[in-house]
Amino acid sequence: VWIQGAEFTMESGAEISNVIGRAVYADGGNVTINGTINSIRADGDMWQGTNGVVLHLRNKATGELDPGCEVKKSNGTLFYVNNSELDMKEGSRVVDNLTGGNVIFSTYSTVTINNEIANNNTGKNHVLQTDSETVTTIGNSANIHDNLVFYGAIYLNGENEKLDIYGKVNNNY
Repeated sequence: VWIQGAEFTMESGAEISNVIGRAVYADGGNVTINGTINSIRADGDMWQGTNGVVLHLRNKATGELDPGCEVKKSNGTLFYVNNSELDMKEGSRVVDNLTGGNVIFSTYSTVTINNEIANNNTGKNHVLQTDSETVTTIGNSANIHDNLVFYGAIYLNGENEKLDIYGKVNNNY
């Protein structure tokens, strides 16, 4: 799904699966995901690289993973947030992914994590990597656990980064 300044809602029970490329690309606009995103695979021919195979946000787009949303068995950087906002709500899950990239990469953005992020293999990457002027909140209900990461579950890289942790970040290797 590619939106430019529009609104997209994926309802509970809906599924996007077995895609080579991206599930959702938002160039501006608003995205709400309630269903399942499963087995999305990055490819070298993707426009703007392989970042954001599940959700690519840019140009002040907003993305929301609502309760009941589940992301699994995908690879590549799952969530790419550039000059945008990502809100991962309590009850959503990002689990069992063979990412080969960061779970979340963000720059000049706001990221709120209140969900479960577990059992992801990032290869030589991280659960969260930020690069310049990203404000991140790991909320009270967040549980980031049992992920295979490179040299940290969270990597802040750049100027004017802000991270507040209220939830759990544990058992990451």
